[in-house]
Amino acid sequence: MVGIVVGLIVIAGVLAIFLVTLTGSNHTVREARLNQELRVAMDFIVNDLKRAGFWGHAGRIRVGSDAMPDNPNPFTNRDSTAGGIRDVNILSDRTCIMFSYEPTFEAMDPPPPPWRWTTADEYFLTDSDSPWVYGYRLSNDEIQMLDDTTVKQTTTCPGNANWISLTDRDVVAVDDLRFSTTGSRCFNATAVDADDNHHEWSITTADSVTPACIDSVASGYEVNDGDILAESRRINVLIEGHHVTDPDATLELVESVKIRNNRIYRHRDP
Repeated sequence: MVGIVVGLIVIAGVLAIFLVTLTGSNHTVREARLNQELRVAMDFIVNDLKRAGFWGHAGRIRVGSDAMPDNPNPFTNRDSTAGGIRDVNILSDRTCIMFSYEPTFEAMDPPPPPWRWTTADEYFLTDSDSPWVYGYRLSNDEIQMLDDTTVKQTTTCPGNANWISLTDRDVVAVDDLRFSTTGSRCFNATAVDADDNHHEWSITTADSVTPACIDSVASGYEVNDGDILAESRRINVLIEGHHVTDPDATLELVESVKIRNNRIYRHRDP
């Protein structure tokens, strides 16, 4: 009898250890899957944002030239009178970002040598041309990527467009996706102060969605009509999520992306 009792106690102890180990192992597996899902989505967004504003003929921009158009790069344009608006835009309460870039070298045929600006050059895409607009958003607990060639501008986060899921809603619930421009900088290549230094300012407001060069008034810098501005864009990305079958398995990822293609344009007063 004593032997049976001792045996049952040993079996119960072994079973308890096994269950604890199994539970811990399952939790570890779910955390690993959560990390994989969110990390892959973050990598997609970060690597794509680095390309924003790329234009194969950007080397033709001659800063300071009187012939330089106000918005020389069609993929950083924010002026609706100069073609489609395709600059980076953060929308939908910071849960959607839209941007554009040229994935090929087909946006424009280069002008003949010496490839200088002339008033006759055509530099802007039209709505009938390939738009090359991209976007990411949070929708129904998923991170989604825009996959729709009919979207031609970055002014809205189109709900009726075709979006594809980057995360598996059966495995991961994305609780938050947020973008901001905090840390972006603007350089005035025209205006100088009393010490002959060019004006330069940055966005320090947390959770800002405003481009740095548009933030000149709030930053206390006067920008005059005709000034040439260079904008260094930084996009901050936050993703939060949890495993759908294990609410205790949570993860937060934060990345700060330096867009490699600066926006250069000539400021015009409204």
